[in-house]
Amino acid sequence: DLLKENRDRIKRKIGYVPDSPDIFLNLTANEYWHFLANLYEVSDEQTESRIKELSELFDIDQEIDNPI
Repeated sequence: DLLKENRDRIKRKIGYVPDSPDIFLNLTANEYWHFLANLYEVSDEQTESRIKELSELFDIDQEIDNPI
């Protein structure tokens, strides 16, 4: 069946909406950015590089491991 064969590709196009949005309140900024990068299949190396770059740019590098 076409839907089953393309399930993962379809999910990436639609996105992810949790039943309970407060799930994100339990994540740190670092965990949240890793979650998003994983959804879009960004490589680990690029994820780490961008997180470092963005956390320094927005001056949150000291707070990145605190809950959102």
